[in-house]
Amino acid sequence: MICLDVYCSYTSNEGNAEWAQTLATGQTVNGSCINGYYGIVSRNCTQDGSIGNWGEITGSCNGILSFCSIIHNNQN
Repeated sequence: MICLDVYCSYTSNEGNAEWAQTLATGQTVNGSCINGYYGIVSRNCTQDGSIGNWGEITGSCNGILSFCSIIHNNQN
């Protein structure tokens, strides 16, 4: 019997964030907001048989233009 590690796959843009390939052990993983976005995001990576599954995203990556608009509106 060969035991293979199961991973959640790399994802380049989900929730405006990039997610690294991660061993599916149920741990919480932090994503990196893609260029032009800021924030803090995380999600779980779990195993279902031989498949790694990403959980729901917690937090958000917001567009920088939205952030600048908020600052500008607060200055008026």
